[in-house]
Amino acid sequence: MAIIMHLFIRFLRGVNKLKVRNKGLIYLFYHTPDWQTAPPQVKIHFATGKVNGYFDSQKHQASDWPRLLSAAVDDYFDLLGEHAHLTFPTNDLKPMQPTTVIN
Repeated sequence: MAIIMHLFIRFLRGVNKLKVRNKGLIYLFYHTPDWQTAPPQVKIHFATGKVNGYFDSQKHQASDWPRLLSAAVDDYFDLLGEHAHLTFPTNDLKPMQPTTVIN
């Protein structure tokens, strides 16, 4: 059973240090009013942790599926579609063929 916890933190200019006490995925959102023209002015560095990866049906090919899924380090894996962002248990996705997920 997954416990979902949402924590929203507003970062300030300069170094921001956080102590993460729970295991799980972190999603970082960057919002700006002029997102179409403004280059990102934020540099992010995670001193610890690992990249879990994700599968994006608009970016990745079916041939990327085994590589991305086998590289996942968390119990959950993200699937991005044109209109949805879903998260599933990684082990439930491993036996699936990419065409099952993409279609």
